[in-house]
Amino acid sequence: FPSKKSQPYKKLPPIEFFTIPLKSLTRDCLHMIFSAKERSVSADILFNVISKCKPEETIYDILFKLFYSVRKKEILEGVEDNFSFPSNAANEQNLAIILRQMSPFQDCPLLAPSKNKHNLDLDKVLNDKKNYHVILRCFMKDELVNDLVTYWFLDYLINIPKAKLKHPVVLIIDELLPISDNPILSSKLRQLLYICRGKGINIVSTAQSVANLDLQLARSFSDYVFGRIS
Repeated sequence: FPSKKSQPYKKLPPIEFFTIPLKSLTRDCLHMIFSAKERSVSADILFNVISKCKPEETIYDILFKLFYSVRKKEILEGVEDNFSFPSNAANEQNLAIILRQMSPFQDCPLLAPSKNKHNLDLDKVLNDKKNYHVILRCFMKDELVNDLVTYWFLDYLINIPKAKLKHPVVLIIDELLPISDNPILSSKLRQLLYICRGKGINIVSTAQSVANLDLQLARSFSDYVFGRIS
């Protein structure tokens, strides 16, 4: 964080709390939430429903539709054209999995409708040459919510077309170990490291102990600088 102890508080950079547009979640993001190493039927169901939801609909609206159509054994009036989740034993089980995995987001307003004014515009952030942007996760208590923010950001960089990046981008990851310790996040970062140069994205990271890093992840970096700060 660009500040020091002697700096007056009034000169601290502004902190803006942001939300993630619900419809920006890719299928991979939902599979991360469901901790699925392979394709999860429950995650696919939720992705299909989110992709068809209206811009003003919230995660609560979507979960309610899922719950109502299965437990009430009927489809809500007026939503047949864009929503279908018939009642059967398999979907009862999938519904239970979806509700359980999405429970951390009930108390955290991270996922928001597309029209929410607090949604983070990553295209604008990545093309802003006047400011440094620091994404802080310290205000989020739940580990899954934290991991989703990291995964969503990495996934966005992987999928963004090069033409959308008007300038070279430098991504600084302060302390690599938390990502390295998470196999899903580690795999996603490795995926980005393989293609980042072609998009004009440069990634710099630090680690207090290289020995504790995932070896595959560590090898994905092209250059290393070893030293000690005392």
